[in-house]
Amino acid sequence: MADSMMKKTAILLLSLGIIFLFTSCIGIEGEINVNADGSGSLSMSYRISKLIAHLGQLEENGQFTPLPVNQEDFARTIESSRGIELTGFQESENEQDVLITADLSFESINSLNSFFMYGENNAVMLEERDSGTVFTYYLYSGRETVPEQRQLDILSTIFKDYSINLKINAPAEIKSVNRGDISGDGRVASLTLSMPDIISSENEIFWQVIW
Repeated sequence: MADSMMKKTAILLLSLGIIFLFTSCIGIEGEINVNADGSGSLSMSYRISKLIAHLGQLEENGQFTPLPVNQEDFARTIESSRGIELTGFQESENEQDVLITADLSFESINSLNSFFMYGENNAVMLEERDSGTVFTYYLYSGRETVPEQRQLDILSTIFKDYSINLKINAPAEIKSVNRGDISGDGRVASLTLSMPDIISSENEIFWQVIW
């Protein structure tokens, strides 16, 4: 009965469009170190609502959220990814959330994309342009349907304590970002987005850092 109720609740969330990269009832802190050759490392700490984490365990393929919810999920994701190595992992939980901390190394941006899940498109891109080296991180694909304002208000209340906090350590001085801040030494870009900000957005959200 409890499993059925969880599924019904999650289906309601799905009907409102709340399945995005890095934002399925989660809060996350991530730090990406990018080397000049495109290799690097990713450190992440995130929390996932037990409702969504448990639903993922009920699904046949064990993968409901766009991030692994336990060490078994991580091992399965790493195994299916190319050029990714798991260098550290910790898991704990409190009354509300499952808490995950993981460290990864990647051989290239393509390797990092094989870990992230963003539909048929790349989640991250690294391109050489006239303006410099452009790192683009796609965080949210946008809504296909527009919920009613009352629904958005309810979801904003539910997710008010969840946010995304990201940092990128660049191999050269950062010239510009489309959102967020640049550190005083020009080598670190940071971005914070609240779940209510993401939920209220109708359009794709991406982070672009140029060095």
